[in-house]
Amino acid sequence: MLTIAVNPLPNPTISSTDALIYCEGEEFSVEFTINITGNSYIWLLNGIEIETATQATYVATEPGTYSVVVTSSGCSGTSNELTIETIENPTPEISNGEDPLAYCENQEISTEFSVDITDAEAYQWFLDGVEIENATESTYTATNLGVYSVNVTVNGCTGTSNELIVETIANP
Repeated sequence: MLTIAVNPLPNPTISSTDALIYCEGEEFSVEFTINITGNSYIWLLNGIEIETATQATYVATEPGTYSVVVTSSGCSGTSNELTIETIENPTPEISNGEDPLAYCENQEISTEFSVDITDAEAYQWFLDGVEIENATESTYTATNLGVYSVNVTVNGCTGTSNELIVETIANP
């Protein structure tokens, strides 16, 4: 009597407890795990085999779409896909509109700066590289001499603006 065994196709599911979205330039390490065991594992990045990835877990350090082919008892099944994304950091630009950047000695300083990204999650203005307390809006009125810039946060990612200098000029 001949006995034929029918093995089920593996139905792997990959998951991770790590975040899958990162800011541009941010280093990350995402560990993927599988819900089943098998005889062999072939991890894929964007549909292409990762030659050194043959274990039941995989640690990803670059963005892309990951999946795994699990072979068990001669049958293979491909998992779901998980995508690691990187978000571009904002590139804010500050301007002073019609307000001056140069003042005569002993002249009252009042230059209003604005940033071109007006719907950000957060703003932080800086004077000479130091945070200005309570300067957390899309505009800021400078009353001191120095170098001004702003950090702008969009989708959890932060970018730093250009710098503008408020300075004095010699009285004629």
